[in-house]
Amino acid sequence: MRNFLGKAGIAIIIILLLITVVFLQRNLDYKAEARRGFGKNIIYLPNAEYAKYLTVGYDNILADYLYLWSIQFFYEKTDKERFSIIENVFNIITHLDPDYIEAYRIGAIMMIKDVYKLHGDPEGLKMAFRLLNKGITNNPESWALPFEAATAAHFDLKDKKLANKYYQMAIESPTIPDKTRRRI
Repeated sequence: MRNFLGKAGIAIIIILLLITVVFLQRNLDYKAEARRGFGKNIIYLPNAEYAKYLTVGYDNILADYLYLWSIQFFYEKTDKERFSIIENVFNIITHLDPDYIEAYRIGAIMMIKDVYKLHGDPEGLKMAFRLLNKGITNNPESWALPFEAATAAHFDLKDKKLANKYYQMAIESPTIPDKTRRRI
């Protein structure tokens, strides 16, 4: 009996030590990941075309959800890496709902203000103009998107010729309010 308890006691001690080692290792791995920042921006977003299939006809609902999520995600974080997905996120949103004018505008503003100005990455301006041009193509009657592009071209690119082109597009839009047309 004594020999059995000795063997059982040793087995229990070994099991407890293994559990302790596994717990400590997981805790150390978690802390190391937190220090490196590994995994905090790992998210999976499908291609815009696949996202449309996933919605099963509820494109606008997913577009609204992604829009709200994107605002929270991009303004809550402080690291530069999060902007590696910003163009894909807004491409998905605007693919799901091509008439979502605010998604084009806010996406472009975020690309210009955060990616270009805050982090000094000139790719932010290119992304913003790609998004705005996509919006202008999808919504030719909108005056707000060419106006947003004109403002970015004028103040951020310092390209008056390009700004005038976009201002002209905004002025020629049938939906522009008279007060705004007179001020441009």
